[in-house]
Amino acid sequence: MSTPLFTPKDDIEKAMWDYIVSKTSVTHADIKGAVDVTDYRRTNFVAKLKRLKVLHKCGKVGIHDLFTVHDTEALRKNDTEKRQSPQGGMWASMRVLKDFTPIEVHRAILQRHPDITDKAVTLYCQKLLKAEYLRVVQTAKIGVRPARYKLINDTGPLPPQVKHKQVIIDGNNGTVAHVEGAQL
Repeated sequence: MSTPLFTPKDDIEKAMWDYIVSKTSVTHADIKGAVDVTDYRRTNFVAKLKRLKVLHKCGKVGIHDLFTVHDTEALRKNDTEKRQSPQGGMWASMRVLKDFTPIEVHRAILQRHPDITDKAVTLYCQKLLKAEYLRVVQTAKIGVRPARYKLINDTGPLPPQVKHKQVIIDGNNGTVAHVEGAQL
């Protein structure tokens, strides 16, 4: 995602700008919760960005306007790619089925994603279980039946993505350090 050019005039504007750029979209309440700034200063800053055509409305959350500095067409394309990915197919199937086994999800996506294995679906289910998106309805019995899950946290059409963050693990002293600037 490309970020429009804008130079904040002071530290408060920089804090608000950095927060806005770090998010796909924001509301006034989001900015207020992230940056300690008066309502007057925040409102004027948002108005300034809109006047400069750097920040534009991209939707609503309830009654609150949603704003973005990012190219909305690129965001839509990115969202479409996520929904059409293997994780997107698994997630869509889980949202439709509500109560399922990994085998049922695998069968549902097999035609669109023939390269995805039962094991990959099972691993995705296990990650979602640990992140509390799923609940076990029936435990697995090895060689008899797979685990049955229920979707308990349907957050919308975009799939939760399993990411791996780069870290350095030092076996000498047991420390873990996150790699600065590493991309997910």
